[in-house]
Amino acid sequence: MGEVFTRRTGLADKSERELWWLDPDAAVAAELAAALNVTSGLALHQTNRGLALRDRLPAVGALYEQGLISDLVVRAIVSRTYLIDDPDALAAVDADLGERITHWGALSEKKTIIAIDALVEQHDPGALRRTQQANAEEKVEFGAPTDVPGTMTIFARLNAADGALMEHTVTEMAHSV
Repeated sequence: MGEVFTRRTGLADKSERELWWLDPDAAVAAELAAALNVTSGLALHQTNRGLALRDRLPAVGALYEQGLISDLVVRAIVSRTYLIDDPDALAAVDADLGERITHWGALSEKKTIIAIDALVEQHDPGALRRTQQANAEEKVEFGAPTDVPGTMTIFARLNAADGALMEHTVTEMAHSV
């Protein structure tokens, strides 16, 4: 999937197209979705994971290709290592994961994330802090490239009190219509 994506978009460097609103990603995702009989969103997510395994985490990708680790573990690894910018640190994390992950046994999602984060912190503490900080920041986003025409996605991360107030307000508004 990653290879088809790279060939169809003509761009191997994600940074060039990361801020585009419309780009060839959607067309490739639709093509892959039709071939695989899945939604275009799922095809795009799988493609992005495939590219991450091929380009950023080849040792983890090899284990996944051999069927030694699950898709859920791969998702966690790709997500938790996404903010590692230093190529040497990323290579070290990938190598350590490649050596250790098959010896972890069955772990809960939380314990898997803790184990991955420990390796990230060992090699690039800044990436871990950025991940935790990014997950903690309040933000509101309107619209996404995948929105169906005539609709708009809203994503919000709020502190708990503001979130509860907003939920109550929106519920009251919905019941008053």
